[in-house]
Amino acid sequence: MSNFVYSKLSKITWISLQNNKIIDNFLSLIFIQATNILIPIIIIPYILQKVGLEKYGIVSYALSIYSYIILFVDYGFSLSATKIIAINHDNKVILSKVFSEVMVTKLLLFIASYLFLLICCITINKLQENFILYIIGGSYVLGNMLLPTWFFQGVEKMKYVSYPNAVGKILQLLLIYILIKKPDDYIYIIGIFGITTIATGMFSISLAYNKFYLDFKWPSKKNIFDQLHEGFDFFLPNLSISIVNSTTIIILGLFVSNKALGYYSIAEKIIFGIWTILGVFSQAIYPNACRLARKGFLNLKIFLFFTCFPFIILIGVSSVLIYVYAERIINLIAGAPEYSTIHLLKIMSIIPLIVSLNIPAYLILLAYNLKNIYAKIFNYTAIFNLLQGVIIIKYLGIDGAAINMISTQFFITVSLYIAVVKKSNDLNILT
Repeated sequence: MSNFVYSKLSKITWISLQNNKIIDNFLSLIFIQATNILIPIIIIPYILQKVGLEKYGIVSYALSIYSYIILFVDYGFSLSATKIIAINHDNKVILSKVFSEVMVTKLLLFIASYLFLLICCITINKLQENFILYIIGGSYVLGNMLLPTWFFQGVEKMKYVSYPNAVGKILQLLLIYILIKKPDDYIYIIGIFGITTIATGMFSISLAYNKFYLDFKWPSKKNIFDQLHEGFDFFLPNLSISIVNSTTIIILGLFVSNKALGYYSIAEKIIFGIWTILGVFSQAIYPNACRLARKGFLNLKIFLFFTCFPFIILIGVSSVLIYVYAERIINLIAGAPEYSTIHLLKIMSIIPLIVSLNIPAYLILLAYNLKNIYAKIFNYTAIFNLLQGVIIIKYLGIDGAAINMISTQFFITVSLYIAVVKKSNDLNILT
């Protein structure tokens, strides 16, 4: 790089770190996700011991279904509302307006989704068999609805949600140990997740009002529809992302036993644990990327290079370590050498590295509001994932599920960079 580029890099990075508190925000997000990763690692061996691998597979399948409902309730606000908050973080009037509108809209979406879930539980045989699990588990969706993570991310004050989240996860751990004692207790596991998440969400909302002096006002129908319109372009690609990330296990459930589903779920949970760190990193620098994009494409490129390159190296090392120590990791989590899971974990160990490589391109498209391109990529990916998944999983089973995930993430990464390269001239003109 030239001295000019290095000078720009140092200036941009210093301003970013000082004014926008990226490090503080990132560490708070890491703290949140560390509890989200560590608590399940502690809980899984106990749950497997008390309810068995088959029941654990049923719970994992239900959580995959809930991930779609949570996505519907979240809509696209984690990106659309966060961006508005990030740009207007000093305007209390706008903060209050957006907070009120988004929370009420999410509440309405929750009510609609829960009613839909009730209908599905009554009419679909596979859900009828675990009716109580799904009904009680609706509290998990409510808890996620209440979490104002998107707001604290926008104002870059994630510490206000990180500490309540940690307390909630510890409470979750205690309740699991107290209440889950025999195989039939599996129906309460997701409900326990829900109760603790509701408590965390309510406390975080109170912090948002007390720390930022928000003024709640019930929004009009127009305000609600405006928020839905604003988030729609983000919702569609998010839906596609969810299809990519969650549909594999649902397709797998159609072709393999609950026990095999349990083997896959353990390996997938470990990979998603690392994956959440990628999400944390992306979320931490997203507000800053939005602001730098307004100052020039070169500024954004330098910033992303400086922040993303060391992170990608770190994730690459993590992927290697997962592969090398797969057996020890599974022994620690499952309490026994589950060889099918060890084999799966080794296959899937490359996934975090592939996903980390797409972060810069992903953020560029979001920062410049290129929602149409972003949406098309993930819509095509969802179709690719579904078509390939059904075929490869049918014939290869759990190995096919792992291969499907790898090829899908590779498809996303390549597509994102092709899109950025094609739009690079336009982005330079815009700035």
